[in-house]
Amino acid sequence: MAILPPVTYPASIEIIVPARNEAHRLPQGLEALCQKAATLPLRTAILVVDSASSDSTGDIVRQWPAGPVPVGLLRCERAGKGVAVREGLLATQAPFVGFCDADMATDLSALDAAVRMLAAGHHVVIGSRVLSASVVQARSSKARQVGAVVFRKLSRAIVPAATDTQCGFKFFSGPRRPRPRRPASRPDWSGSGAWWRTSGPS
Repeated sequence: MAILPPVTYPASIEIIVPARNEAHRLPQGLEALCQKAATLPLRTAILVVDSASSDSTGDIVRQWPAGPVPVGLLRCERAGKGVAVREGLLATQAPFVGFCDADMATDLSALDAAVRMLAAGHHVVIGSRVLSASVVQARSSKARQVGAVVFRKLSRAIVPAATDTQCGFKFFSGPRRPRPRRPASRPDWSGSGAWWRTSGPS
């Protein structure tokens, strides 16, 4: 089994990027995330979870050049963002972990605030598009925007403190979750970067 360099791993914070058929958007988004992650005060790693992609999403991550922020790959044979996020959260061993969308829809400067809040003892940091200080650019159809408003209102009945449960920017701290019983993921080396793989669905 390959051993990752102690200079860059284990990470204090790991950023999960769920990705399904994101070969077109992933290179630009991943490059921006790596650049921002390198400036954070905590040792950072990135884990892309390939959610049953049929394009070259996985190949892009395997061939990603080595740098100060290690970029890993976890292959998930089941499609779906929720499944991909869950697999990523269960795979990480970092004390702080979070996820963001492959298109980096949330301004990456939000990572500075997330890290500060986690380091200060907050267990959950959730991005929101509906706070008064939020700056939102329209990225979806009017019908989808209306649907999102309705869903947020319904979700507040279950989670009153969360203003935007659907925002793809969430970070967590706390005790490690138990690993699921499934074929083990393992680190390996491919080209110039470390990556992870799993042999099947959970």
